[in-house]
Amino acid sequence: MAKQSNYVIIDTDCGIDDALALMVAFDCHKRRLIEILGITCVYGNVMVDKVVRNVLLTQRLFNLKKDIKVYKGCGNPLMTKLGFEDGFMGADGLGNSTETMAPIDVKHESEDAAHALVRLAKQYPKQIKLLTLGPVTNIALAHHIDPQFFDNLGQVVSMGGLLDTMGNVGPTTEFNYFNDPEAVQVLLANSQCPLIIVPWDTCLKLRMPWNIFDEIINSGKDRGHFIHKIYENQTHHKVFGRSSDGVVLCDITVVIAALFPELVSLSSDYPVAIELTGHLTRGQLVVDRTGRTQRKRFTGHRNAQFMTDMNVPHVIELLKQMVHN
Repeated sequence: MAKQSNYVIIDTDCGIDDALALMVAFDCHKRRLIEILGITCVYGNVMVDKVVRNVLLTQRLFNLKKDIKVYKGCGNPLMTKLGFEDGFMGADGLGNSTETMAPIDVKHESEDAAHALVRLAKQYPKQIKLLTLGPVTNIALAHHIDPQFFDNLGQVVSMGGLLDTMGNVGPTTEFNYFNDPEAVQVLLANSQCPLIIVPWDTCLKLRMPWNIFDEIINSGKDRGHFIHKIYENQTHHKVFGRSSDGVVLCDITVVIAALFPELVSLSSDYPVAIELTGHLTRGQLVVDRTGRTQRKRFTGHRNAQFMTDMNVPHVIELLKQMVHN
């Protein structure tokens, strides 16, 4: 199907922006640009059972149920109770739109997400791009099952953390990494494959103008109608609604960074670590641009590149193409 270097696994807590990201990835799979080996589901925007349903609802738009397997993963962080589910994405994770959608048979693979990750990484050593759109709990558990897991991956592209702006959970914390800092620690302390992090502040400045959004949702196509449904409630949000500069392109940036690297800009390598114990800063991604980390030999860090910009007009064309395919 796809070239060996284009094998992809997507780990998601499927909310509204995850669904849009999955739509672009599914379209690339249909066009044989990539081969999605599986979708692994994790708690986050909503409970994991709802995540599975949301993935299947999105997958149905592309008739890929038999082609791409869906695996249910962790329902809680590694060491704490479920830390966050505030309903920003709606009670169902898709803007309270699922009640108006045709019913779907919610069936996932019997194999759990972490074991599927380990098996697929062994089956396709050094060939898989792993995209994480939510908390990285499944990823950490896969390492616990197989300490060679990260060595078998080709690349990790992860949405999480901050570079320069205020957080969306606390003053210095971003939702995904805040939910399970211990899992982030496992990723940073044990992985050596190339790592690209897409921070919240990069996502925040990458927006689709509302007039383009309206063009997409009013296309008369099923996929445009689906986008309209899941985003409708969010268009009224006081911060991210129509009074803002446009629709924030969040998780889709991970898909673009992984599949279309020519469309993004990356930073230099920076040492990164996660704060586990700070009373005010637990879950903060610490990014060292001073060089002191290397000199003081701080523990639990590795180098990562950050996505800093994206060719938004080109991505909008990809979205339009996806809706009309």
